[in-house]
Amino acid sequence: MVFARRSNVAGELIVPPAVQGAADAKELVRFWIAGGKAHLSLSTVNSANLPAGDEGVLWGVILADIARHSANAMQQSGATSLDKDALMTQITQTFLNELGYGRDMSGSILDGET
Repeated sequence: MVFARRSNVAGELIVPPAVQGAADAKELVRFWIAGGKAHLSLSTVNSANLPAGDEGVLWGVILADIARHSANAMQQSGATSLDKDALMTQITQTFLNELGYGRDMSGSILDGET
């Protein structure tokens, strides 16, 4: 099956088949590296309809899901020599370090709703 692309960006990933045509589907984040900088487009809409003040819960779940899926994908593809536990430890430690000390934010961040 061939999946339609939504733009002409080289290396753009496909939309997962389970999402295509789903009436409740909502894209929440896109992340690129270009020119050595991070570029991000995201939706700030509370699409999970969480109670006011709990919006951070959704993003915590999203970030954890990305970490787990990344570790699984790297393991399955052979893109890492680390076992899954070591890889998750590395991802988690780097995430916490970046939150605490973080690099300068360079690139662009766009609200996908505008």
